Amino acid sequence: CDVPRWEGYFDMSDLSITTHPYGNWAANPSYFERIGYRKDNNNNTSNTTLTSALFFNSCGDDELTAQTVCSGNGKCVAWNPDDISAVFFCQCDRGFAGVECNHKRPSQSIAWLWSLFLGYLGADEIYLGWYYAAAAKLFLTILGGAIALVFESPFGLLVIVCPWVIDVVRIGSGPVFCKVDGRVEDDLPRWAFAICTIVAFAMIGFAWVTISLYYRVTWRRHSEDRANCSNSTVGAYHIHRKINWDIAEENWGTTSLRRW
Repeated sequence: CDVPRWEGYFDMSDLSITTHPYGNWAANPSYFERIGYRKDNNNNTSNTTLTSALFFNSCGDDELTAQTVCSGNGKCVAWNPDDISAVFFCQCDRGFAGVECNHKRPSQSIAWLWSLFLGYLGADEIYLGWYYAAAAKLFLTILGGAIALVFESPFGLLVIVCPWVIDVVRIGSGPVFCKVDGRVEDDLPRWAFAICTIVAFAMIGFAWVTISLYYRVTWRRHSEDRANCSNSTVGAYHIHRKINWDIAEENWGTTSLRRW
């Protein structure tokens, strides 16, 4: 194929291109080096100058006991029990996660309660570590409240309620992801979630209807009272005019008789 020539067009004699033997991705510590277990520094892998043996987890350290392995929050289990040279990994206890079981999982029950009571303010997302999502929900709540107050439109309530209800159902239906420690701890029974959610929203709906009816009836009564007061004022005004007219006629008649 024809290759374009650059001789005579550009001066490439002083061109210097810096090169390096390894890519930037290869210069960074690998995943195994970052999370691997070193027994001489208590699993602190921040010091990359150590030359000791690096294990996948603490199950490879024969100096640990069954109570201290896996950060004391799990046990070593073979990946394939039928394999003689099987690789062991840490099976974490309930509520813990991570290669060394050193991360405490957030609770699904607590996340669901935050979502139910203060979810429209983003409290559930803050608990799970999703701060941008929490800011977005707070913004939608402020926006919906402004629309409902300024324009008196039910669309503002939909802007507030829809993300709130979606997150209540999403968090309560199953263990969702949090930002740091994977999924939350699955400690919310399905029957408890279903019953509590139905009862909670039924109570919220009943309270909303009761408050709406109260203010509606109060507003109608005030409107009727204002109308009755206005009619009474008009009637009293006409009666007062009639009395004044009768008095004027009587005075006029008396004056005429005197003149006669």
